[in-house]
Amino acid sequence: MKFETSLALLADVLLLSSLLTPACGITSSFGTESSTGAVCVAGKYDLDRSGSLTDRTSLGQGIASRNLQAGGGGRSSVTDSISGRDGSGQGFSLTKTASVDGSLQTSSSAAATPEGGVLSQNTDLSGDGGLFAIQSVSSGNIVAAAAGYSGDGELASSISAAAADRSALSGGAQVMGVDCFDQQAADFLSSGDLGMTVSGLYQSGDELQRFGLSARNAERSGRVSEATYGRITTGTYGYYNEPSAFVIQGYRWTDNPSLKLWVRQDSALTGEGLTAAAAVGSLSAAAETWDGAVAGQSLFNDVVSASTSVNADRYDRNNVHAWKYVASSALGYSRTWYTTASPMTVAGRRYNRALESDVVYNTRWGWTTDKSRASVSRKIYDVQTVATHELGHTLGLGDTYLNSIYKWDLSQIMGFYDAPQRELGVGDKTGIRTIYGN
Repeated sequence: MKFETSLALLADVLLLSSLLTPACGITSSFGTESSTGAVCVAGKYDLDRSGSLTDRTSLGQGIASRNLQAGGGGRSSVTDSISGRDGSGQGFSLTKTASVDGSLQTSSSAAATPEGGVLSQNTDLSGDGGLFAIQSVSSGNIVAAAAGYSGDGELASSISAAAADRSALSGGAQVMGVDCFDQQAADFLSSGDLGMTVSGLYQSGDELQRFGLSARNAERSGRVSEATYGRITTGTYGYYNEPSAFVIQGYRWTDNPSLKLWVRQDSALTGEGLTAAAAVGSLSAAAETWDGAVAGQSLFNDVVSASTSVNADRYDRNNVHAWKYVASSALGYSRTWYTTASPMTVAGRRYNRALESDVVYNTRWGWTTDKSRASVSRKIYDVQTVATHELGHTLGLGDTYLNSIYKWDLSQIMGFYDAPQRELGVGDKTGIRTIYGN
């Protein structure tokens, strides 16, 4: 059965895995049938020559089980799956994949009958270009999560998948030390046609890299939307300011949403040497930058407020920007929740409906509202620059850097952070006008 992905991040991080060329590969597939249906176990393992693999599969009359352990110290990838089909032809599948150029350690156990199955796994990745994805496909729904990072980083996943009449995920995942998936996220997805994305930046040497996670529950009656990419044909980094340098993630707000933004006022904020008024001013300016790009639309409310009672990183229908300590090299990240239950079609393009978007700024790094004090080398970042970038995610735009198609243009706010930038590039404007009109 085909898994129809709607995960924009998954499309991006799969490009990272194409850079991995492991030294050896093994493919396996086993199945059994009975009067009640059929079950199948399959795997593909591309491990560095120093890697190790133990795969124990047991097949009986209409039942299958597997215990897998794999590790690698170079360019490695592992995919394992288990599936079933009952006598009426209804089927399910559970699949996990992981790849990295570095250290890969993964273990999983799975059991299935023709009526359903469970796949429990633990995966740890460190090194360059890590990718992890897990999906559960059933007759009722498809639920999946994909996580990754672009440079030298780390990822740990304990997400498990189950499928019978319906699919479900549980457990947790941390990317660059950020809790990107937890039981709250799993419970949110289980409520229907819903999705969540986390998009963040982290420091790797003297460069900023990307990390994130996308998770989605799609009812089988729904149609899956895909990310839309602009196209750039140049081959070296530069300030090209090309109109095609944009990514549309596939969700948006209703027309004239006038989104209310909040700043959490607490000791984490003041500990950065920031005042609530200064943070509100930077966020207001960032919001106005996007508002000014689309005529006839009120994207953000004119008033940004500070409060001690609002919180980021939880689904409560408040769009909150907050400072907090994250024990990792993550600079910051946005987390957006959306629903696919009542999609919109605007100018012939289908969008899921955004519900809430929060932004977290990591107090492990320095923050300033004074553009002249910002310095990548000294790890002090301009609040307005990062806020403008993250609000682009809030509105439905994706990152335009670290991808072979569109990474070259440094002029876009949705591109690579190499210095403070408080204005939009032409590609940013084209993208936001594509979503919300001219």
